[in-house]
Amino acid sequence: GAFTVKAGLNFHRAANWKKRPPRPKVPTRDRGLQLTLEAVGTYGTDFGGGMNLALTYKLNPHFAVGAGVGFAGLKVLGDTEVGDLQVIESNVDYEGNYTVTEYNGRYSRDPMFPFSMFARGEYRMLERRCSPIVTLDVGAQMRMGIDDLYYDSSMSGYDAFGDPRTTTFFAAPAVGYSFRTTNNSYLNLKVGYSLTPNLKALKGVKEYGGATYYYASRSKKMSHLFFSIGFTHTFGKK
Repeated sequence: GAFTVKAGLNFHRAANWKKRPPRPKVPTRDRGLQLTLEAVGTYGTDFGGGMNLALTYKLNPHFAVGAGVGFAGLKVLGDTEVGDLQVIESNVDYEGNYTVTEYNGRYSRDPMFPFSMFARGEYRMLERRCSPIVTLDVGAQMRMGIDDLYYDSSMSGYDAFGDPRTTTFFAAPAVGYSFRTTNNSYLNLKVGYSLTPNLKALKGVKEYGGATYYYASRSKKMSHLFFSIGFTHTFGKK
């Protein structure tokens, strides 16, 4: 005899099916480790863009303390008509004539990259989603990676001045506004001023190829206005 097979799909929920409960929201943490990544820009100086990375501990909803590192691109002496580097070349030419040539120099085909290590204190004024914020960074700046002091001749000021790398103190207070984007993540906008000693004027003398070169560079202001945009997240068990 003949027989048939009947098959079908059942799109109805099982009688014992239960909807998964929503994941509970993580509360805003009053304490915990905070990681902050900042992009930094400057105004009115030869500093270029930079980055800061800070690890702080949130003591309560208002205060956090910790430490961080940062770097910034910096071209110390600019290409100006007056020149930030003066070079006088004293020489005797092939006919035995004594010549003096003066150059107004320019600094560095490549920028240096100051590296900083600092302690940070942070105060968030209000326990609200949006709040004014005050920070203070205090630490040491290593002015490293300086190339040469160049001018339009065959010599470089690096030969006369030696290695101009230095380590110096800085303090950078800032104020701004903090926006809590999730219960434990924050977007921070700040403006501040970095206080640090000037780059000192230098002088040097170098004998090269039968000529004598006299070098002198200008002092350079290193304190500068800055602004930053940063993202902070607070870590914890809940």
